[in-house]
Amino acid sequence: METKSDARCVATIANRDPEQMEQLKAVFARCGASIVELPADDSLRAAHLAKRRIDLVLLKLTTDRANRRIFGELQQADFRYLNSLRSVKLCQSRRATFAFANRHLPDVRTPRMFVTPSEASRAIAEGRSAWVRRDAHNIPLEERVLGVVHTTRELDELIGDLEPRTLFFQEYLGRTNDTYKAYVVGSSVVMLRRTELQDRLSQTPDAVVERTTLRKDVEDAILSIGRAFGMSVYGVDLFYRGDQAVFLDFNDFPSFRGIPEASQRIWEFVATTHFRGGG
Repeated sequence: METKSDARCVATIANRDPEQMEQLKAVFARCGASIVELPADDSLRAAHLAKRRIDLVLLKLTTDRANRRIFGELQQADFRYLNSLRSVKLCQSRRATFAFANRHLPDVRTPRMFVTPSEASRAIAEGRSAWVRRDAHNIPLEERVLGVVHTTRELDELIGDLEPRTLFFQEYLGRTNDTYKAYVVGSSVVMLRRTELQDRLSQTPDAVVERTTLRKDVEDAILSIGRAFGMSVYGVDLFYRGDQAVFLDFNDFPSFRGIPEASQRIWEFVATTHFRGGG
């Protein structure tokens, strides 16, 4: 179903998931919105932005030092955002993301976070394991995930000469065959389950991804995350430990892989929430 707009202007500032962005822009344009692409680098200037009529800004950024200037310039302009500017800035850092969640969402369980290598080392000495990642958002997986360590020696060897402030440490809670990814548009939540399989002959890991039902308490927790962060279009990763959901990651504007109708859903949410009634 196409929703007609009153020719509002939507600006995109994006440097990830180009195929998704092209599809999204095509849906928005087909439904009557004009699209303007702004640079996702340090050439963005508030003075130039002030001269343009922009009704809504869609930000989709990887973690990059240039983003500091982008955020600074945008803060000087008076725009509306699909996800709040604060939430996009928070999601640039895994450390900042989880620290915010731990402060503002006490009922949302996450793995314990270790702020420094020394704190992670103490936890490992007490019998825990640690998951070591880059303190970054939506960079390639092979750059983002460094590994799991079970001894202090493994931790020291994995970190090596890396700058500790660029790393993010969490307690590793063990492997599970089923992990879940929830995608949210407004108050609508779609959950996918990823089940890891192992071929006994080839020993090659495989996975089945399928839509699955969503418990009401988990749905409520997911929607509370969006309210706390100020996000309308977002995703979360989680798994179940016993009967309790444990949230492993929070993502502003995810790729929506496996949700072919996502672009249309996002458009309908934008048209209803931002473009009607003169809002």
